[in-house]
Amino acid sequence: MDPTGYTTFLMTFIAITTVILVIACAGCLYFIVDLHRNLSTIVDLHRRVTVDAGLAISHPKRPFVQATGGLKEEEPESSIRTDIDLAAAGSLQEHLAAIAEKYSLTSFTLATTDGLVIGSTRSDPQKEAAEWSYLYQQGERPENEDVRLIGVSHKGETVIGIARPVRKVSSDALPVLEQDVGEALRRWV
Repeated sequence: MDPTGYTTFLMTFIAITTVILVIACAGCLYFIVDLHRNLSTIVDLHRRVTVDAGLAISHPKRPFVQATGGLKEEEPESSIRTDIDLAAAGSLQEHLAAIAEKYSLTSFTLATTDGLVIGSTRSDPQKEAAEWSYLYQQGERPENEDVRLIGVSHKGETVIGIARPVRKVSSDALPVLEQDVGEALRRWV
């Protein structure tokens, strides 16, 4: 091989090797970025689901989700109004309104796990029911600090309660709230 052929061969080899290395480095970089994105998503989901001081268990399979940041603390003895008669309600709507009043809720919505509204004290609950039911199914913590989600078993299905409390609902009130919601479901649904 003459010196010119040798030089041409060597330059071609170096050029091909350089292209292969650049493509390999680009592939590694893409993999690292994708891995970082996936890990960030997992860490973010873990933070939302992690049981901390703001979460309590309300359903054996799903967390009772509460974000406590924007709610006023309340004395446990004043969290449930005992002067509200839920049995006097003449419809599901009245029953939910009585529950909202009893537990100092600005609104209360019942929805299926599919996001369909069963009943609500809100005038337009469809979007809320769909959004919060999805989050509940995913086990995610609501970003809205004034929303509390509960799951109540009814006829073999989970019904999701979406509560917007005026002040923090005490942990002693949770079983009573679930019982009242269960009675409303048995009576009207």
